[in-house]
Amino acid sequence: TRLWTPPDAPWANPSSATVFARELERLKLSITAGKKLGGFVPGGARTIALGHYPPRYSDGRETAAVPILKEAQAQVCVYGHLHGKDLKYGFQGVADGVRYYLASVDAIDFRPIPIELP
Repeated sequence: TRLWTPPDAPWANPSSATVFARELERLKLSITAGKKLGGFVPGGARTIALGHYPPRYSDGRETAAVPILKEAQAQVCVYGHLHGKDLKYGFQGVADGVRYYLASVDAIDFRPIPIELP
């Protein structure tokens, strides 16, 4: 899913809440669809989430997508959206069992990056 600007963000606009709620539902639907494909086996197959907007920020803020990722037992979340001076806001690392990668092209210097799977 692309996610969106969370409605409580200082830069949110009037439509943010509606779009963000829709994107959270799309995330849930994607996870459900993945499970139906057989991609979810506790202790076996891995769950990898791909999004455009960040679900978590470097200042500790979490969006409503984070609990969904945790409930789905996602091991990895790859996202982009942040560029230039805003790269500093992207969380990278492990939090609550999910490894987050900021993979916008300028964040990764236009080169492929290895994604570590547990």
